[in-house]
Amino acid sequence: MRTILTTTGISLFMSAGRKYNTKAPTDDQMRQHLRMEPKSASAEANSLLQIAQPDDHIVLLHTDTPEARKCAELLGDFFDNQGYKHVQLVPLEFQEDAEHIETTGLRSLVDTLIYEVEKAQRKEHEVVINATAGFKAQVVYSTMIGMLYHVPVKYIYEKFQRIVTFNPMALDWDTSLFLNHNKFFQWLDDEPRSQQEVEKRLKGLPDQESIEALLTLPDENGEVFLSPMGGALQRRFLKELLNFPMCRQSLGDTLKTRLRLVSKTRKLAKMGSSNCYGPMVKKR
Repeated sequence: MRTILTTTGISLFMSAGRKYNTKAPTDDQMRQHLRMEPKSASAEANSLLQIAQPDDHIVLLHTDTPEARKCAELLGDFFDNQGYKHVQLVPLEFQEDAEHIETTGLRSLVDTLIYEVEKAQRKEHEVVINATAGFKAQVVYSTMIGMLYHVPVKYIYEKFQRIVTFNPMALDWDTSLFLNHNKFFQWLDDEPRSQQEVEKRLKGLPDQESIEALLTLPDENGEVFLSPMGGALQRRFLKELLNFPMCRQSLGDTLKTRLRLVSKTRKLAKMGSSNCYGPMVKKR
C-alpha cells in the first residue's frame, strides 16, 4: 500500500480563470475545466495522474483559504469519480501574508507533513511526497522532510512535463544539539519568548551560533521561535529517542516531560485537534 502526500495550491483556480477570462471562475467552470482537460487544468491532477494508482492513499495538503479549499474539494471529487478509493483533504495553517509564512505557515507544513509521514509509516505504507504544486517554499521544505524521513519526493517541471524524483540520501543528521541543550529548547517551547530573553539565555552557551541558526528572526511582536528547519530536526530527534527506550531512561526529567507532551499531542491528534502536531483531516 502506498500513501502520496500532495501539496495543493490554486493552479486549478488560476487555470480556469485564464480559460474563461475571469478573475473569479465559478465552481462549475473549474469543475468542467478539470473534467475536460485535467492535465492542463491542474498541476496536482497532472502529477497525480502520472504518479498515483487507484488503490493508493492520496492526501491533499491545502492552505486554509477559500480558493485553495475549493480547489482541493474539486480535486477530491475528480479523483473519486476517476475511481481512486482513498482521498483525504488536510488543511494547513498557511497564512498568505509574508510576516507569518515562517512562524506559522511553514511550521504548519512541516508539522503536518511529518505527522502524515509517520502515520503512514506506522501502517507500513510506502510513502511518496508529491511537491509539484503549492508555494515554491513548500517544495524546499517538502524535500527536506523527504531527506529526513527517507521518503522520495516527486516533482513535475511544467515545461518538460516529466517526473523528477529526489530520492532520499543516506545523510547523517546531527541532532545532538537537542540532546545537549534540551533545557533551552523546552524553555523556548513553553511559551513565546522575546528576542531579549532568548539572547540572554543563549549567552555563554558553547553552541550559541549553531542554536541561533535554528531560530526564526523576531516577529512583529519581537518574539523568537524554533524555525521550520529546527522544528523538523527536533521532531526527528524525538522520534529517534522514542525508538530507543534505554536511551530514553537515561535522560533527565526535563526530556521525559517533553516526551510526554509529544505523546499527549498525538492523542489529541487522534481526537481531531488542529492545534497540535496532528492536523484536522477531512475523510471522503
